[in-house]
Amino acid sequence: MQLVLNQDLPPRTELFDWQSHDSGSNWIEDPAWDGKSCHACAFRRCLTVGTRTKIRFHLSADQRYTLYLDGKRIGFGPERGDDYNWFYQTHELTLSAGEHRLVAVVWWTSAEQGLSHLGHFAHRPSLFVKAEGKMENELTTGKAVWQVMTLNGIHFSPPVARAYCGVGGRTDVDAAELQRNFAEGDDAAGDWKAAKKGSGAFLRAHMTNCFIPEKQLRHSTLPPMYEKIISAGKVRHAQKLETADDINELAFVSENDNAEIGRTFQQMLAGRGIAVLPANSTIRLLVDVGNYVCAWPLLTVSKGAKAYVRMDWAEALYNETKRSDKGNRDEIEGKYFFGMGDSLTCDGSENLTFEPFWWEAGRYLRILVQTGDEALEINSLKLRETHYPHQFESSFECDDSRWDHVMTISKRVLEMCSHESYFDCPYYEQLMYVGDTRLEVLTTYATTRDDRLPRKAITLFDESRDQTGLTRSRTPSIDIQIIPPFSMWWVMMVHDHAYWQNDLEFVKQRMGGVRAVLEKFRTGIREDGLLYGLQGWNFTDWVPTWTPGGIPPDGHCGANGTLNLQFAWVLRAAAELEDLLGEKELAARNRRTADSIAAAAKKYFWVASRKLFADNTAKTQFSEHAQCMAVLGGSVPKGVDMAPSLLEAPDLDRATIYFSHYLFETFRKLRKPEAIYDRLTLWFDHEKLGLMTTVEAPEPTRSDCHAWGAHPMFHAYATFAGIRPAAAGFSKVLITPQLGPLKKIKCSMVHPSGGTIELNIAKDKNGILHGTVSVPESVQASLVLSPEEPPYLWNGGQCKF
Repeated sequence: MQLVLNQDLPPRTELFDWQSHDSGSNWIEDPAWDGKSCHACAFRRCLTVGTRTKIRFHLSADQRYTLYLDGKRIGFGPERGDDYNWFYQTHELTLSAGEHRLVAVVWWTSAEQGLSHLGHFAHRPSLFVKAEGKMENELTTGKAVWQVMTLNGIHFSPPVARAYCGVGGRTDVDAAELQRNFAEGDDAAGDWKAAKKGSGAFLRAHMTNCFIPEKQLRHSTLPPMYEKIISAGKVRHAQKLETADDINELAFVSENDNAEIGRTFQQMLAGRGIAVLPANSTIRLLVDVGNYVCAWPLLTVSKGAKAYVRMDWAEALYNETKRSDKGNRDEIEGKYFFGMGDSLTCDGSENLTFEPFWWEAGRYLRILVQTGDEALEINSLKLRETHYPHQFESSFECDDSRWDHVMTISKRVLEMCSHESYFDCPYYEQLMYVGDTRLEVLTTYATTRDDRLPRKAITLFDESRDQTGLTRSRTPSIDIQIIPPFSMWWVMMVHDHAYWQNDLEFVKQRMGGVRAVLEKFRTGIREDGLLYGLQGWNFTDWVPTWTPGGIPPDGHCGANGTLNLQFAWVLRAAAELEDLLGEKELAARNRRTADSIAAAAKKYFWVASRKLFADNTAKTQFSEHAQCMAVLGGSVPKGVDMAPSLLEAPDLDRATIYFSHYLFETFRKLRKPEAIYDRLTLWFDHEKLGLMTTVEAPEPTRSDCHAWGAHPMFHAYATFAGIRPAAAGFSKVLITPQLGPLKKIKCSMVHPSGGTIELNIAKDKNGILHGTVSVPESVQASLVLSPEEPPYLWNGGQCKF
């Protein structure tokens, strides 16, 4: 059983100690590692216990480990972090009397060879174990006698993708070289040697004298990831080929389908027999998993000496070889497959199981088999699905059935982009970016009670800040990328947490980071009172006309309207945080700076005749983005109604999927829910395109699975149903339903008190709203049905209107 601790291991002494950071254990290594190449090895510890014994130990690795007890897989880790937040997992096991073998398979991919995963920090392949109680000397690395065996026949190859990709080396195994039964720790598996004692293992919480520039260990913060064995899916195509040359140029055409092979393979997938692929043949199969998954493929084969099996994954197939147009994702006829994955070269043995070291992502699995002089038997192919164990407790129903699919794909994309951190996308990058994460966290708050992943995200971004005070744009990441506008969105993440969750102490701990970010932005204010673009990638949205890199006009090093108005908004939000913590002087200072920036923005960007803010000081370029920041940040000139110009101006650069969240927020504030509905067409059309997750950008999109597109699920609860916190800790709730074209909504939304907020509302033929709403006890509630009517006010319980 894996435990989640609420504090680190205690220091060896309560007194000041020059070496208190030393955990009393060491990292251990494989002496056969050459110091630069990718590496895989198995560490084992053989134990004998006289009676039934409960043991507890803490475990980490560089980079990753899979843990086995007597051949049974019991854990995977470590939880993803950076050098200053390198996590260890805690395991508690009950051992029966007798002999046992604990095995940790450790793998490591090399940056020098260009095969590192951008999100997996790496120094050297190594293992850390720290045991408690009587097992201290029996298991702790550096004290106990651990053995290690280099795993042969394991190679890593670069992922091949059509676009930017940073998911690291994929697994290729030559079974003839790989030792069998290494996970069982058998003596017969190979040559086990004494592990090499490496550097000391340091606990971050214990550091008093020196903060060692090594991995600083801390307890894990997340529960074990969800794992479930599922079916690999349905065979959509099977074909015998003359050769595998240029296989990516071969379209899937029904007239080439080999029905017999397809039928045999499908029966195997269903667990009804084995699939025998004949000798000296080349076979291509396409399996449709039936949903988007993140999963390890589990392949078991027999015989087929020297047969080569390659399993590649793709999110969708393409209509042409240029790899741009995907069309309907359900369709395969005449389309082309381009993907990446893992391979196995068989050794002719019985019941050989292949599982890559890291999971793959996508919907379609192409299997290429090239047999030699012996037929290959495929005994089974299953998938071990994985993602963060979200428990979606909120529910939403309405009279527009298209919302059913939107909610389904929003939940799925949030699952697929939630693991040991949030991800932008699981296929191409698996990196946690601030801009993506803020929207993912808001959606998490509205649908689940578990805030551990949001807290981890906020903390890691805080601790990623460089010498300038700005957060990294993405973390954990082995390279440093700064997107200054994302640092402002991180400030908003802290503000979100203060209101959506009940934990001001956590917010207080983040305020040093909030202030540092704002101070850096203050250095960008010049004599004209405008903020000029800070050094870094000032990405704002993937607007096609904003080239290069989604940077708004003059946003790189000049003064841009959107970025100035965003800064004013963020300053006002930070002032609210300071007010919550009693820092009235700091709050007043933030408001003064916000007022000054807003005044300069009105002077240099406001076009009164158009009732619009420009993006450049020449006042020739305009965007929805600038208007959104003005409305949301309270920077609109007094008495001006921005709605008509925002809705009707034909020359505005339009928000894409990501920034549409802020557009929807703006339409909510302007009470224009119909305008939100008009822009939801993109999401409603996902079903027609066969999409099972939300895309990164309008077609042609790189990624079919990008969780910044899950925000309509947030808006279902927070905008259409209108349920939002009105005070810190969600101690007050403001409910402002804006149904737009909807006639009725019934929803239940989680509340941090442990209760729920229930809304059942309908619009009669005259457009009058009727229904009931209930809130948890002790929560002050306000229901606003229209600005012209007085609000309903009550404290806990139900209100009927």
